Amino acid sequence: PNVLMKLADNAPASFDLNANLLFHEIIWFGFSYRSQESLGVITQLQLTEKISFGYAFDLPVAGISHNGNGSHEITLNYKIKMSRTSYTCPRYF
Repeated sequence: PNVLMKLADNAPASFDLNANLLFHEIIWFGFSYRSQESLGVITQLQLTEKISFGYAFDLPVAGISHNGNGSHEITLNYKIKMSRTSYTCPRYF
């Protein structure tokens, strides 16, 4: 799980709540909520050690929800391994 709280001048405070599960080091599945804005589902498949493919769908829940049917997002990730130095990925903290 993770939480992001956003504060900006001349804008209301907002937050994002996310929860993801990793099954057998191969597939991610999760849910997302953006305060008074949208709900989403997320999935990602680890194709190889370096390549993963993901899909997310957000559905608006307030305000502009009558003007849209949601949004789709497709991701393709490629990990580049640095040979000289070892880095820890903050995703797993």
